[in-house]
Amino acid sequence: MEPSGSPSSHVLDAIFLACFSCFLSTAFSIVPPTASLHDASDTDFQALLCLKIHLSDNAGAMESWRNDSSQYCCWPGVTCSKNQTSRVTELNLESFNLHGQIPPCIGNLTFLTAIHLPFNQLIGNIPPELGNLHQLMYLNLSSNGLTGVIPDTLSSCSNLQIIDLSNNSLDGEIPSSLSKCSNLQKIYLDTNKLYGIIPEGLGTLSNLSVLFLASNHLTGNIPFSLGSNSFLHMVVLTNNSLTGGIPPLLANSSSLYWLDLTNNQLGGEIPFALFNSSSLQFVDLGVNNFVGSIPPISNISSPLEYLILSRNNLSGGIPSSIENFSSLRWLFLSNNNFQGTIPSGLSRIPNLQQLDLTYNNLSGTVPASLYNISTLTYLGMGMNNLSGEIPYTIGYTLPSIERLIFQGNQFQGQIPTSLANATNLQVINLRDNAFNGIIPPLGNMHNLTVLNLGKNRLEAGDWSFLSSLTTCSLLVQLCLDKNILKGALPSSIARLSQSLEELLLTGNEISGTIPQEIEHLTNLTVLHMEQNLLTGNLPDSLGNLPNLFVLRLSENKLSGQIPPSMALVLLKKRKKKVKQASNPSCKELKSSTSVVGPRGSIGYIAPEYGFGSKVSTEGDVYSFGIIILEMVTGKRPTDEMFSDGLNLHKFVDSAFFSQKIGEVVDPNIIPNVEDVENNLDPENHLTIGMLGCILQLTQIGLSCSVETPKDRPTMQDVYAEVIRIEEAFSALRG
Repeated sequence: MEPSGSPSSHVLDAIFLACFSCFLSTAFSIVPPTASLHDASDTDFQALLCLKIHLSDNAGAMESWRNDSSQYCCWPGVTCSKNQTSRVTELNLESFNLHGQIPPCIGNLTFLTAIHLPFNQLIGNIPPELGNLHQLMYLNLSSNGLTGVIPDTLSSCSNLQIIDLSNNSLDGEIPSSLSKCSNLQKIYLDTNKLYGIIPEGLGTLSNLSVLFLASNHLTGNIPFSLGSNSFLHMVVLTNNSLTGGIPPLLANSSSLYWLDLTNNQLGGEIPFALFNSSSLQFVDLGVNNFVGSIPPISNISSPLEYLILSRNNLSGGIPSSIENFSSLRWLFLSNNNFQGTIPSGLSRIPNLQQLDLTYNNLSGTVPASLYNISTLTYLGMGMNNLSGEIPYTIGYTLPSIERLIFQGNQFQGQIPTSLANATNLQVINLRDNAFNGIIPPLGNMHNLTVLNLGKNRLEAGDWSFLSSLTTCSLLVQLCLDKNILKGALPSSIARLSQSLEELLLTGNEISGTIPQEIEHLTNLTVLHMEQNLLTGNLPDSLGNLPNLFVLRLSENKLSGQIPPSMALVLLKKRKKKVKQASNPSCKELKSSTSVVGPRGSIGYIAPEYGFGSKVSTEGDVYSFGIIILEMVTGKRPTDEMFSDGLNLHKFVDSAFFSQKIGEVVDPNIIPNVEDVENNLDPENHLTIGMLGCILQLTQIGLSCSVETPKDRPTMQDVYAEVIRIEEAFSALRG
C-alpha cells in the first residue's frame, strides 16, 4: 500500500527498463575476441528460436519469429544494440500469454541487459544459466507460476540492479550469494513461498533502496545490517513470521521513508527513534506483538503521513504529543489496550483523513473538537467505553465522512437529523449503544451501503424513516434488531434497495402481518424477524425469494409453520451465491474496522484468522459451514449458551454422531422432529425425506467448519453436494 499520488515502484521499474535503450549505444562497444560477429549473431538467433520452441504463445505475438536470421532484431519484444549489430540486449515479452518453462538457452543471449517477462503463465524453475548473463542489469519474471528455488548463479550477474520475482510460487531460502551483486538497487521477492531467515548480507548492499519480501514464510530476526544502509528507502516485510524487535539502526535510518512490517511476530517496544525520524512517511507495524506505550513524539517537523499500529498489545494512553505528527493522514490504533480519554490534540492534525481507535479500552466523552475535523473520511471509535452524545451538527462538521463506526460503546441521546446532510456516508454503525428516540430520515445518503442501528432503544414512529431509505439504492445491509420498534411493517419495505441482502428486525415489538410485497427484495439472503408480535399467515411470497439463505421467524404469533417450500430455502442457492456465502455480516459485530487483517463477523470468521493467517478460500468455506449449522439449528454462533469451550460446531457434532440430531434441529423446519426420528413411518415419506436432507446438510456444515483448514472440503465440492441435496429435495416434493 503506497500513499495516494505516489507512483508504484513497479511502474518506475518499467520506466527504468524503457530507459535502457537510451544508453545501450555507449554501454557496450567491444565484441568478445573469441568469436566472430557472424558467429555471435547466429548464437543470438538460435537462442531466440530456442525460446520460441519452448514457450508456447497462445496470443500469437511470437508468430513473426520466423527462420529469417536477418530480421530477428525486428521481432516483437526483441531489442538489439545500436553499436553491436544483431546483438540482443533486451527481451520485453510482458503479457504475451506465454506458457511453458524458460529454457536454459536463454543463457546464450550473453549481451542481454534486460529481461522483462511479467504477467505470463510461465512454470518450472528459473534456469541457473541466467548466471551467464554478466551484462544483465534488470530481471523481471514477476506474476507467473514459477517454482523451485532462486538460483545461486544469479550472483554472477554483477551488473544486476533490479530483480523482480514477485507473485510466483518460489520456495527455498533467499540465496545469501545475492549480496555479491553489489549494484543491486531494488529487490522484489514478495508473494512467494520462501522460508528461512533474511540474509544478513542484504544489508551490506550499499546501493539497495527497495526491499520487498512480503507474503512469504520468512522467520528469524530483521537483519541488524539493514539499518546501516544509507540508501535504503523502502522496506516491506509483511505477512511473514519474523520475530524479535526492530533493529535500532533501522529505526535511526536517515533515508528510510517506507517501513511496512505488518503481520509478523515482532515484539518488544517500539523504538523511540522510529517516531522521531526525519525521513519516515509510512509506518505500518500492524498485526504483531509489540508492547508498551507509544513513545513521546518530539519531532514537530516529522513528515510521517501514515501510521498503522493496529492489532498489537500496546497499552497506556494515546499521547497528546501525537498532534506533532502534523502531516498525518491515517492513524490506525485499533485492537490494542489503550486506555484513558481521546486527546483533543488529534483535532489539530490539519489533514487527518482516517482515524481508527476501535477495539480498545478508551473511556470518557469524545472531545467535541474531534467532530470538527472536516477532512475525516473514516472515524472509528467502536468497541470502547466511550459515552456522551453525538453533536447535533455532525452532518455539517464532517462533510467528507464516509464511514462512522461507533458500535459497542455507551453513547446515548438521539441520532442527529443532520446526519442526513453527510451525503458521502457509506457505512453507519451505531450498534450496541443507548441511543433513543425516533430514527431520523436518512434518505439523502445515496451512497449508503450499511446501516446498523441494532441493539439500542430506538423507535419507529410512523415508520417514515423506512420510507426515506427507499432512495438509498446501494443499501446492502439494514440492521434494526433489538430496539423498541412498534407497529406494522409498511408496504414501503418493498421499495427498499434491490441490492439489499441482509435485513434484521429481531427482538422488537413489530406487529401485524408480514407484507406480501416483501417478495420484491429479490437479493435478500438473510431475513431475521424472530421475537416480535407478528400475526397471521406466512406470505407465500417468502418462497419466491431466490437468494434467501437464512430465514428466522420464531417467537412470534404466526398462525402457521414454515411451509416445506421454505424449510430448506438454502438449497435454492446457485453457484454464484454459494461462493459469496462467506460474509454474513451484521449479525452481532459488522466486522473488524481496521484496515489490516481479515474481515468477518465474530463466530463466523475462521479460527486461523485469529492467529494472523492470511484470508483464504478455506476461511470462506468455514464461514459457509457455520451459516449452514445456524440455519439447521436456529442458533447463532454467538449464542450465550456457547461458553467454556462449547461452540456451535461442537454442539451439532455431538448430537450428530450420537444420532440425536432431533435435539438440535430448529423445530420450525420439521415440527416434532424427535418423534419422526423415533417412528420412521413409511407413509410419512416426505417428512422422512426432509430429515434425510437435513442430515446431509448438517454433515456438510460440520465438514466445512472443522478447525484445521486443510481438512475442509473445497467450495466446488460443497457446491456440488448442495446441488445434489437440492435435487433430492425437489424429487421429494415431486
